[in-house]
Amino acid sequence: MLLAAIDLGTQTFRAAIAEIREQDVLPVHSRLFNARLGEVLWTGELTDSTLRCIDEIRSTLARYAVSRVRVCGTEAMRRLREQYPDQFDLLQARLELPIEILPPFVEGQLTALGAVSALDLRGKQVRQPFLVLDVGGGSTEAILCNEEGITVESMPIGAVTFHKASLKSLTPLKAPPYSEAGTILATGGTATTLGAMILELTEYTPLKIRGLCVKVDTIDDWIYRLTSLDLEERKTLRGLEPERADIIIPGLRILRACLSHLGAPEITISDGGLL
Repeated sequence: MLLAAIDLGTQTFRAAIAEIREQDVLPVHSRLFNARLGEVLWTGELTDSTLRCIDEIRSTLARYAVSRVRVCGTEAMRRLREQYPDQFDLLQARLELPIEILPPFVEGQLTALGAVSALDLRGKQVRQPFLVLDVGGGSTEAILCNEEGITVESMPIGAVTFHKASLKSLTPLKAPPYSEAGTILATGGTATTLGAMILELTEYTPLKIRGLCVKVDTIDDWIYRLTSLDLEERKTLRGLEPERADIIIPGLRILRACLSHLGAPEITISDGGLL
């Protein structure tokens, strides 16, 4: 039986199809789409790019004859449904599937589980307590995992919203007071792109990204380097997708602000999350 999971994020859509065989989950297909859904929150209208990505996802599901599908949306989808319900209905009708809007706490739980699972696959065990930082396109989640359970702090600012609002500082950011976390895991597009740039990857390779430790000084160096380049120059960097060239600096600034608040000297990158 083939199952599919779709994550409709602010910047990126992700699709994964797997075969369930007894107790095993066997990956069949996965793909990432730079859909830039967040654009609709400023224009009030879905872009052709976003709709094309939806069409491709729908056709992929049909091609694989998937038995069951779960489609989830996060911050941008929450805001889209509230601010532009007609556009939300259009997107859902175009996909021909119901979209489940995840509450921030559920999103945080699933993100933490995915981040740790990805490192487990690499043979890197993560012991509690640990904190997961997920700098997304529309929001930033800080998820503390310890013996008492999971605590999620969701902040309505991400790489896309920071960029689009032309913010000059991170005044709206309320980083979580979690100084007791022993390990800081960073996931999401900002973190994985940082890893890809450091490694100068011409092709994204998850196994090379997972478990990569990055010092805060290195993050500072990259912020300085990127801000010294114009948009077109950033698009030529190895490891940086051209579609992310305009939002990578805001994303790194959010990540750096969280680390400053925590007093953390480094992060460990995981490419796991909702998917």
